[in-house]
Amino acid sequence: MMATSFGIALTIVAVGMTAQDRAAYSPSARPGTLLVRLFSAEQAGPVRAAIQRELPGVPIAQSESPREYRHFAANAENVDLPEESVYPNGVIGDEALLRYLTGDQSTPYDEGKAVVVTTADVKVDSVEIDYNVTGSDGPPTSKTTPATVARTLDPHMETIFVPAKVVRDLGYQLKPDELIIDPFLHRVSAGEQDRLDSRLSDVTETYVERGFQGFDHLAGRRRGDAPHRPLRCMGRRGR
Repeated sequence: MMATSFGIALTIVAVGMTAQDRAAYSPSARPGTLLVRLFSAEQAGPVRAAIQRELPGVPIAQSESPREYRHFAANAENVDLPEESVYPNGVIGDEALLRYLTGDQSTPYDEGKAVVVTTADVKVDSVEIDYNVTGSDGPPTSKTTPATVARTLDPHMETIFVPAKVVRDLGYQLKPDELIIDPFLHRVSAGEQDRLDSRLSDVTETYVERGFQGFDHLAGRRRGDAPHRPLRCMGRRGR
Protein backbone atom coordinates (compact mmCIF):
# COMPACT_ATOMS: atom_id res chain seq x y z
CA MET A 1 0.00 0.00 0.00
CA MET A 2 2.80 2.37 0.92
CA ALA A 3 4.65 1.52 -2.31
CA THR A 4 1.51 2.26 -4.34
CA SER A 5 1.01 5.61 -2.63
CA PHE A 6 4.65 6.48 -3.19
CA GLY A 7 4.35 5.61 -6.87
CA ILE A 8 1.25 7.78 -7.28
CA ALA A 9 3.01 10.67 -5.54
CA LEU A 10 6.01 10.35 -7.87
CA THR A 11 3.70 10.34 -10.88
CA ILE A 12 1.93 13.50 -9.70
CA VAL A 13 5.27 15.24 -9.17
CA ALA A 14 6.49 14.16 -12.62
CA VAL A 15 3.31 15.44 -14.29
CA GLY A 16 3.69 18.77 -12.52
CA MET A 17 7.33 19.06 -13.57
CA THR A 18 6.42 18.27 -17.18
CA ALA A 19 3.81 21.05 -17.15
CA GLN A 20 6.46 23.45 -15.83
CA ASP A 21 8.92 22.31 -18.50
CA ARG A 22 6.32 22.89 -21.22
CA ALA A 23 5.55 26.39 -19.94
CA ALA A 24 9.26 27.28 -19.73
CA TYR A 25 10.19 25.84 -23.13
CA SER A 26 11.29 28.34 -25.74
CA PRO A 27 12.14 27.08 -29.25
CA SER A 28 15.47 27.72 -30.91
CA ALA A 29 14.01 27.99 -34.41
CA ARG A 30 10.84 27.79 -36.47
CA PRO A 31 9.15 24.38 -36.23
CA GLY A 32 10.85 21.86 -38.49
CA THR A 33 14.02 23.92 -38.96
CA LEU A 34 17.42 22.23 -39.13
CA LEU A 35 20.13 24.22 -37.33
CA VAL A 36 23.80 23.35 -37.66
CA ARG A 37 26.01 25.35 -35.34
CA LEU A 38 28.99 25.42 -32.96
CA PHE A 39 31.63 25.00 -35.65
CA SER A 40 34.80 27.01 -36.23
CA ALA A 41 35.32 29.39 -39.12
CA GLU A 42 37.71 26.87 -40.67
CA GLN A 43 35.11 24.11 -40.43
CA ALA A 44 32.31 26.14 -42.04
CA GLY A 45 33.15 25.12 -45.62
CA PRO A 46 33.39 21.37 -44.96
CA VAL A 47 30.25 21.46 -42.80
CA ARG A 48 28.28 23.20 -45.56
CA ALA A 49 29.60 20.67 -48.10
CA ALA A 50 28.48 17.77 -45.89
CA ILE A 51 24.97 19.22 -45.67
CA GLN A 52 24.87 19.67 -49.44
CA ARG A 53 25.91 16.03 -49.95
CA GLU A 54 23.16 14.79 -47.64
CA LEU A 55 20.52 17.27 -48.88
CA PRO A 56 21.44 17.92 -52.53
CA GLY A 57 19.71 20.92 -54.08
CA VAL A 58 18.28 22.17 -50.78
CA PRO A 59 19.09 25.89 -50.17
CA ILE A 60 21.10 26.71 -47.04
CA ALA A 61 20.59 30.00 -45.22
CA GLN A 62 23.16 31.28 -42.77
CA SER A 63 23.47 33.74 -39.94
CA GLU A 64 26.86 35.39 -39.45
CA SER A 65 28.85 36.93 -36.62
CA PRO A 66 32.13 38.90 -36.30
CA ARG A 67 35.23 36.67 -36.51
CA GLU A 68 36.45 38.18 -33.25
CA TYR A 69 34.18 39.21 -30.43
CA ARG A 70 33.33 42.86 -30.98
CA HIS A 71 30.37 44.87 -29.77
CA PHE A 72 27.53 45.01 -32.28
CA ALA A 73 23.89 45.84 -31.59
CA ALA A 74 20.98 47.06 -33.67
CA ASN A 75 18.11 49.10 -32.25
CA ALA A 76 15.01 50.71 -33.69
CA GLU A 77 12.96 53.45 -32.09
CA ASN A 78 9.66 52.27 -30.59
CA VAL A 79 10.52 48.62 -31.28
CA ASP A 80 10.78 46.27 -28.30
CA LEU A 81 11.73 42.70 -29.11
CA PRO A 82 9.97 40.03 -27.03
CA GLU A 83 11.89 38.07 -24.41
CA GLU A 84 11.23 34.85 -26.30
CA SER A 85 12.96 36.11 -29.45
CA VAL A 86 15.61 33.73 -30.77
CA TYR A 87 17.70 36.73 -31.88
CA PRO A 88 17.03 39.44 -29.24
CA ASN A 89 20.11 41.49 -30.17
CA GLY A 90 19.60 41.42 -33.93
CA VAL A 91 20.95 39.02 -36.52
CA ILE A 92 23.32 39.32 -39.49
CA GLY A 93 22.78 37.35 -42.68
CA ASP A 94 21.71 36.94 -46.27
CA GLU A 95 18.40 37.13 -48.14
CA ALA A 96 17.70 33.45 -47.46
CA LEU A 97 17.98 34.15 -43.72
CA LEU A 98 15.60 37.11 -43.95
CA ARG A 99 12.98 34.97 -45.71
CA TYR A 100 13.45 32.23 -43.16
CA LEU A 101 12.74 34.75 -40.39
CA THR A 102 9.56 36.03 -42.02
CA GLY A 103 8.39 32.66 -43.30
CA ASP A 104 7.67 34.35 -46.63
CA GLN A 105 9.80 33.63 -49.71
CA SER A 106 8.53 36.82 -51.38
CA THR A 107 9.91 39.17 -48.69
CA PRO A 108 11.84 41.97 -50.47
CA TYR A 109 15.58 42.10 -49.81
CA ASP A 110 17.95 45.04 -50.16
CA GLU A 111 21.59 44.41 -49.23
CA GLY A 112 21.90 48.02 -48.01
CA LYS A 113 18.80 48.12 -45.82
CA ALA A 114 18.07 46.64 -42.39
CA VAL A 115 14.72 45.01 -41.69
CA VAL A 116 12.67 45.05 -38.51
CA VAL A 117 11.02 41.63 -38.46
CA THR A 118 7.97 41.87 -36.24
CA THR A 119 4.40 40.78 -35.57
CA ALA A 120 3.47 44.34 -34.63
CA ASP A 121 2.00 47.10 -36.77
CA VAL A 122 4.88 49.59 -36.68
CA LYS A 123 6.54 52.02 -39.06
CA VAL A 124 10.33 52.15 -39.20
CA ASP A 125 12.56 53.92 -41.72
CA SER A 126 15.93 53.61 -39.98
CA VAL A 127 17.87 51.49 -37.50
CA GLU A 128 20.70 52.61 -35.23
CA ILE A 129 23.73 50.32 -35.16
CA ASP A 130 26.14 50.53 -32.22
CA TYR A 131 29.48 48.99 -33.07
CA ASN A 132 33.12 48.74 -32.07
CA VAL A 133 35.24 47.19 -34.81
CA THR A 134 38.60 47.50 -33.02
CA GLY A 135 37.53 46.27 -29.59
CA SER A 136 39.07 49.32 -27.97
CA ASP A 137 37.87 50.75 -24.67
CA GLY A 138 35.31 53.50 -24.71
CA PRO A 139 31.77 53.90 -25.97
CA PRO A 140 30.77 52.27 -29.27
CA THR A 141 30.29 54.22 -32.47
CA SER A 142 26.72 54.72 -33.67
CA LYS A 143 25.52 54.72 -37.26
CA THR A 144 22.03 55.12 -38.67
CA THR A 145 21.16 52.88 -41.60
CA PRO A 146 17.99 52.79 -43.73
CA ALA A 147 15.45 50.19 -42.68
CA THR A 148 12.05 48.78 -43.47
CA VAL A 149 9.55 46.48 -41.77
CA ALA A 150 8.60 42.89 -42.62
CA ARG A 151 5.92 40.86 -40.89
CA THR A 152 6.39 37.43 -39.35
CA LEU A 153 3.73 35.24 -37.82
CA ASP A 154 6.17 33.72 -35.34
CA PRO A 155 7.02 35.95 -32.33
CA HIS A 156 10.17 33.90 -31.70
CA MET A 157 11.52 35.21 -35.02
CA GLU A 158 11.04 38.89 -34.17
CA THR A 159 14.38 40.64 -34.52
CA ILE A 160 16.31 43.30 -36.38
CA PHE A 161 17.90 41.79 -39.47
CA VAL A 162 21.06 43.47 -40.77
CA PRO A 163 22.43 42.40 -44.17
CA ALA A 164 25.99 41.08 -44.07
CA LYS A 165 27.13 43.75 -46.55
CA VAL A 166 26.09 46.55 -44.17
CA VAL A 167 28.16 44.99 -41.40
CA ARG A 168 31.19 44.35 -43.60
CA ASP A 169 31.06 47.97 -44.78
CA LEU A 170 31.49 49.00 -41.13
CA GLY A 171 34.82 47.13 -41.12
CA TYR A 172 33.84 43.79 -39.59
CA GLN A 173 35.16 40.46 -40.82
CA LEU A 174 32.33 37.93 -40.59
CA LYS A 175 32.11 34.17 -40.25
CA PRO A 176 29.15 31.77 -40.55
CA ASP A 177 27.44 31.32 -37.19
CA GLU A 178 24.54 28.99 -38.04
CA LEU A 179 23.64 27.05 -41.16
CA ILE A 180 19.88 26.75 -41.53
CA ILE A 181 17.50 24.61 -43.58
CA ASP A 182 14.23 26.51 -43.89
CA PRO A 183 11.31 24.09 -43.26
CA PHE A 184 9.29 25.89 -45.94
CA LEU A 185 11.85 24.65 -48.48
CA HIS A 186 12.64 21.23 -46.98
CA ARG A 187 11.47 19.32 -43.91
CA VAL A 188 14.39 17.32 -42.54
CA SER A 189 13.42 13.77 -41.62
CA ALA A 190 14.72 11.91 -38.58
CA GLY A 191 16.74 9.67 -40.92
CA GLU A 192 18.34 12.65 -42.65
CA GLN A 193 19.25 14.17 -39.31
CA ASP A 194 20.78 10.89 -38.11
CA ARG A 195 22.91 10.69 -41.25
CA LEU A 196 24.01 14.30 -40.80
CA ASP A 197 24.84 13.52 -37.18
CA SER A 198 27.07 10.65 -38.28
CA ARG A 199 28.85 12.93 -40.76
CA LEU A 200 29.24 15.92 -38.46
CA SER A 201 29.16 14.75 -34.84
CA ASP A 202 32.93 15.21 -34.45
CA VAL A 203 32.89 18.85 -35.50
CA THR A 204 29.49 20.42 -34.85
CA GLU A 205 25.94 20.14 -33.47
CA THR A 206 22.82 19.45 -35.51
CA TYR A 207 19.37 20.20 -34.16
CA VAL A 208 15.88 19.99 -35.60
CA GLU A 209 13.25 22.10 -33.86
CA ARG A 210 10.37 19.72 -33.18
CA GLY A 211 8.75 21.66 -30.35
CA PHE A 212 8.39 20.54 -26.76
CA GLN A 213 8.98 16.78 -26.61
CA GLY A 214 8.49 16.23 -22.91
CA PHE A 215 10.89 14.69 -20.43
CA ASP A 216 10.39 11.49 -18.46
CA HIS A 217 11.35 12.66 -14.99
CA LEU A 218 10.90 9.18 -13.58
CA ALA A 219 13.30 7.60 -16.08
CA GLY A 220 15.52 10.69 -16.34
CA ARG A 221 15.34 11.02 -20.13
CA ARG A 222 13.28 12.53 -22.90
CA ARG A 223 10.23 10.46 -23.85
CA GLY A 224 10.93 8.17 -26.77
CA ASP A 225 14.69 8.04 -26.18
CA ALA A 226 16.41 4.75 -25.50
CA PRO A 227 17.97 4.63 -22.00
CA HIS A 228 21.51 4.88 -23.41
CA ARG A 229 20.86 7.62 -25.99
CA PRO A 230 22.21 11.08 -25.11
CA LEU A 231 19.73 13.94 -25.22
CA ARG A 232 19.88 16.46 -28.01
CA CYS A 233 19.44 20.12 -27.23
CA MET A 234 15.71 20.87 -26.85
CA GLY A 235 15.82 24.63 -27.28
CA ARG A 236 16.32 27.37 -24.77
CA ARG A 237 14.60 27.36 -21.44
CA GLY A 238 12.81 30.44 -20.20
CA ARG A 239 15.14 33.13 -18.97
